[in-house]
Formats: sequence, structure tokens, C-alpha cells
Amino acid sequence: MNKGIASLLFLCLALIQPSVALAQTTNDIEVQLEGCEDVRHASIILHGEDKATLPLTLAADGLWKAHRLLSFKVSQTTASLRLYPGRTTCRRPLADQTDKQGNAIARFVFQCVGADYRRIEFYTGDVSIAYKRHLDQSADRGDVECNERGEFRSGHGTITDVDASSEQIFIYPGMASANVSGPGILVSNLAKTRHALFVKKFSRAELGDLFVRQLATGNAAGPPVLSDNWRLRMQMRLEKLGVNDVSVSVRR
Repeated sequence: MNKGIASLLFLCLALIQPSVALAQTTNDIEVQLEGCEDVRHASIILHGEDKATLPLTLAADGLWKAHRLLSFKVSQTTASLRLYPGRTTCRRPLADQTDKQGNAIARFVFQCVGADYRRIEFYTGDVSIAYKRHLDQSADRGDVECNERGEFRSGHGTITDVDASSEQIFIYPGMASANVSGPGILVSNLAKTRHALFVKKFSRAELGDLFVRQLATGNAAGPPVLSDNWRLRMQMRLEKLGVNDVSVSVRR
């Protein structure tokens, strides 16, 4: 092989390798906890799916581990932990981590911090409610901004381990799923709430206005995914349907 061909092959490999690294996928997760005391149960939230928790098991080497049935791209993943009670901030995995066989793994380092955790309960009647849990980025701690989301189709639902000092909770009444850029209602004053003192009820006018804005914006990124009977509700007018039964309470 002459020097020209060898140089060309080297250049091609140099260009390909970063793409391969960025595209690495895995099913295996490892978590290192720092500053934690007496953690007995832990699970991880991947890609912001708040209701899809993946249980972690404490291994002999001191790491918490899980194997996910569906593989995922390591470089495009954000995650947080639930510690029952408690939660962590959101982080990305460490770069270029492999197991002893050289297979890619997603290895996270999370810090435990003391916080005031709350439980938010939704009483939705027969109205779907989606929600978003927002956390800001903190560069000094290595945290990343993230949005975690979930939904309750009807009746009653609960969000646990909400950090009253740092999380923002947005709700989307009448929607079956939350697009994080769509209009929502901010549940505020979590840190000032003691016990079950904070209860928020939504008026018919308030919900009606939100429905109209969601429809007008197409939920910001595309047609809104609404509950099956949403159009019927709009036609019959919210005033006749008791939609103001929707409420939110915040508890310790």
C-alpha cells in the first residue's frame, strides 16, 4: 500500500470514529451515588418519561445497576433518580464508558441533596391532565436542564418526590400528552405550602381559554393530542359539563 492510500484511509477512519462514538447504543446502566445516606430503593427516569421508572439494583461493587430491554443512544440520554423519598437533578452519562468486555454502558454520577419534597395530587373528574416537571441547568454542579412529563387520563393521579425548592410543575388540562413547548398552567408556591394548605381549582373560563390556546397553537409543535371527547366538550360548552371539578392539591 503506498503512502497516499494509507493517508487517505487514516483520514477516513478519523472522520468516521467520532460519528461511531456519538451513535453508541446500550442497554446497560450504572449509577454512582455521592453524598447519599441509607438509600434502600432507587429507580431511574430516562428521556423524561416520569411514569416509566426503571428499578435499580445495588451491586457488590457499590454501583446501582439496571438492564433496559430497549437499547438507547448514550450521548442523547438525560436521566434523574427517584429515591423514595427524594429525587436528584437531571444529568447526562459520563462520556466513553465501557464494561470489562468493551461494550458501551451509560454510567451516571448523581449527588444526593437534602430538600423539601412534596406530593401533588390531581383530581380531574373525567378530564385528561398532562403534566411537565421542569428543572433548570446548574453548570457548577454538572446538572442539565430537563423536562419530565406524564399524564393522567381521568379521575385521580399523584406526582411524588417533587423538589419544592427547584422544580416547576406545569399542567395541561384536557390533554392526553404534554408537549413541553405548549401552553400550560404553572403550579406555583410549592416551597411556601405547608401540609395540604394549597389547593388550586380551575374555573370554567380558565380551562376554556387554555383549550382554545392549545388548539390555536397546534400545541406548538404539531396537532395537540387531546382526550377522545375533547371536541364534544367544546361544542357542548364547558359550563354545562362541570369541568371546574379539576383541582390540584400539594402535600408534604
